Amino acid sequence: MGYQLRREGLGADAPEIAEGAHNLALTLLEMGYYDRAEPLFREALEIRRKVDGVDHPATASIEFGLAWLLGQKGAPREAESLMEHVVSVRARGQDSRQLAYAQIGVAMLRIEMGEGEQAAMPLLMAQWNLTRQEGNRDVERAVTEFCRAEAKEAVSETIGPVAVELGVGVHLEEAFSSVQQALGDKHIYTGFGHYLLGEYYAEHRRTGEATRHFESCWEIAREQVALRHPRI
Repeated sequence: MGYQLRREGLGADAPEIAEGAHNLALTLLEMGYYDRAEPLFREALEIRRKVDGVDHPATASIEFGLAWLLGQKGAPREAESLMEHVVSVRARGQDSRQLAYAQIGVAMLRIEMGEGEQAAMPLLMAQWNLTRQEGNRDVERAVTEFCRAEAKEAVSETIGPVAVELGVGVHLEEAFSSVQQALGDKHIYTGFGHYLLGEYYAEHRRTGEATRHFESCWEIAREQVALRHPRI
């Protein structure tokens, strides 16, 4: 109600409306209300593009959130296009950490679409950008190990099912451990790490380990963001 009154008072294209819509969309996204968050993201994005231009950092910030939402809703192709534009905008700025997060986002979306071989470059670029920031050693290590896992998985798809022998699971565990150490046991990215490990172990019929990671993923989702998406 408050947002609607403010919208009527300031005008539909006011920057304050974009900010309000963006903040409300982020809150709804964290709560798992994707269908309610998406139109707010799109409204905020339309206003920012008109007022600030398509290549403004504030516009890119909204695109980042919308891309994350679309990835969760099962629309990774549109999400990838948005995230790639975020990378191009942030590459012109000074915050290498935020640039790295967008590059990791591009990689995750490509992996989601089954294009793991196309994920290596943005992951490597993210790793390089993280080395330019103090205090990112654990995150940098996580990206490195994930790159190694993806590279070995790609090789296994070419020469046969030897992923276990190549140590893909070991690299995923190392990446997960680094994320957990950097962000804590209950962070949503830690939950995503549990999901990736659960998926990996399920594919290799290691049911007990897969179940443990899927259960941990669910606990984080339920406790931290009340995630209601059927994929989780």
